[in-house]
Parts: sequence; structure tokens; C-alpha cells
Amino acid sequence: MKKFITTVSVLLISYWGLTQSLNMIPNPSFEDFSNCPTFLFQIERATPWFSPNQLSAGYYNSCSNNIFPPVGVPYNNGGCNYLIPKSGDAYASIYAEQAPDNWRTYLEVKLTEPLQADKSYHAGFWICFNDCLFLAMDMVGMYFSVDSVWCPQNQIPPAFLINAVPQVNNAAGNVLTDTANWTLISGYFKADGGEQFLVIGNFYPWNQTTWYWTQMQGYPKAYYFIDDVFVYEDSLTTGAPQNNPQPVPGINIIPNPANSNITIEIPDAGNEFCQIEIFNETGKLLTKTQLPAVNGLIIMKVDNLKPGFYLIYIHTAGLKRKTGKLAIIK
Repeated sequence: MKKFITTVSVLLISYWGLTQSLNMIPNPSFEDFSNCPTFLFQIERATPWFSPNQLSAGYYNSCSNNIFPPVGVPYNNGGCNYLIPKSGDAYASIYAEQAPDNWRTYLEVKLTEPLQADKSYHAGFWICFNDCLFLAMDMVGMYFSVDSVWCPQNQIPPAFLINAVPQVNNAAGNVLTDTANWTLISGYFKADGGEQFLVIGNFYPWNQTTWYWTQMQGYPKAYYFIDDVFVYEDSLTTGAPQNNPQPVPGINIIPNPANSNITIEIPDAGNEFCQIEIFNETGKLLTKTQLPAVNGLIIMKVDNLKPGFYLIYIHTAGLKRKTGKLAIIK
């Protein structure tokens, strides 16, 4: 009887080993480090993570609480931010934008092994918005490449922006504003084969990203914390979380670009008065007015706006807020 139980146990362990894929990210929660961080931008100390451009990403660890508190955990950034890690005692951070210059920081790491051609993978990470700054956004994701990515400092245009198409990305319009809870960004993709480097960040320019000022103050910088990064082969069983963020409906602006009049289509709106706010690229409120929506449509003059990019916020009944981007050309 004991021999039978032992045989069954070996078979079950073997089956589990075949079906349970392993996380291909080394140091996925940034717990391992060469030295405690002593400055705001030292991701290289969370080995083997590094920055793919000359603007280093941030690293926070509880081991720095008595050494350099601005990069401690859970209090950091001069005490204005409080965030418990998703797991462990550390997390990383990125600038998703410093408007309007496409000033970015990224996280890069080499996978434990290259991805295999035509195999499906499940990848993701957890993200949380920084309490200290007030510009939130939607476009942050994961880009896998065969070779290490490097964005030279003199790249023009735009400086510091890595121009790539991420295989996994947050849903467009799903602006990330939660400062208290970690939000999962994840997705499935099929590998071309040979990808062995991962970069996390915002790969889209200013005019292709949805922005939202949570408060009309502070610096126009979108700053986020990152924790628990994962890449699993899409097998029968993985340790990866399964939920995905859902997009928040925005507005449709016709025509866009425009120069005189626009029609704004508002999902779920009927016949009602709406408050409309227009901000420029630096977050300055330019106009605030109320106009009627007829069957969900608002006609609005914009001939007083100068050429450039603008953010439009629509407040409908029930305090529902819709966001859109407008380009003016003349």
C-alpha cells in the first residue's frame, strides 16, 4: 500500500511540474538588491533591473527607512506618499510622462529564458498612482524584444520616449488614478520567438495618451509605482492573476483635428445640460461652460483655440465624467 501511495505521489508531482509554469521575471517584486537605495532614481540596485535610457527609474525599499526616508517603504517622497507594497518590502517607480516633453523613465530586465515562437504567454504587473503628483494617465504597458532596448539621450523627436508597440497594455481610456490600491494590468500574447528583454512604461506620445488632472495643482508629471511583475507560459496552471482592467468609455470628437466647430458624441448621455472644461497640454483650465446635449450630441465652437492639443472633460448628469483629446489645426 505504501508503495502505491508513493507512486501516485510521484506521478502527481510530475504532472504538477509539467503544468505549473514558472514566472520568467527575475526579482519580480524588487526584493533582491545590491545596496539599499539612497537616492530617488536607483533602480539598478534592484538587480538585475536597469533603465533603458539615461533617466533612471525609481527604487523604494524598507531597508532605506533609516538611511534615506524619501525612498523608504511605506512612507516615501518626503512623507507625502504612503503605500504598502503589493508583496514584500519593496517596489519600483516610473515617470509615465512629464508633460509636454515626453520625458519618461522605464524599467527593463532580461527574462530567465527567451520566449518561444508561436507560444502564448500571460504577462502583467501591478501599478499604483503616486499621492504626491496630480497628473494621471492610461497608456502604460509591457514591451518584449529580442535585444536590449536603449533610448539615446539625443533622440529627437521626442527625447526619452521609447517608440515601440507593447504586447501588453492598459486599456485605452482606463485612466489610472487609484493611490490606495494596486491595480492589475495584464494580458495574453503570442511570441514571435527569441524575445528575452522586457521594458515597462509608456510607449505613446503625449497626444496619444489620455490625461487627467486629479487636482489642479502640482507638477504636470504622471508618476506610478510598480510591483509583482510576471510572465508565464500560458499553460494549464499558472500563478498569474486572471482579472484584467476594463476601459472607461470616453467621448468621440468630430472632426478631430478641427479648426472651427466640433460635434461631441457622449456615450450614455441623452437630452441634458453638460459642463464642459477644456485644458491645455500643461493642465491649465482655459474654458468652462455649460451646453445642452441633444440625443447625446453637443455642438461646440472652438475657433478661439490656438493650434495644439487639448483635453476636454465632460460632466454629465449624476456627476459622470468623460474625457477626450482634441487637436486644433489652422
